[in-house]
Amino acid sequence: MRVYGPGTVGRLRTTWLIAQSHLKSWTYRLLTKVGLQDRLIKKRIRPLDAAEMEAARTALRLVLETPVPGF
Repeated sequence: MRVYGPGTVGRLRTTWLIAQSHLKSWTYRLLTKVGLQDRLIKKRIRPLDAAEMEAARTALRLVLETPVPGF
């Protein structure tokens, strides 16, 4: 961010993005130390809908059925 940010989004926005990144890191470290990191993780994850689940199953099935020479 420090290298490409100022030229891309300006110095002020770059400073803000770096500060946000540090705040997120510190928050995650703090919540991990007190055993509450699962609350952050739950906010990042959403369940797959039926179509996404089927697409994932199809992709995994294809990968698992693909022969790998020498394996």
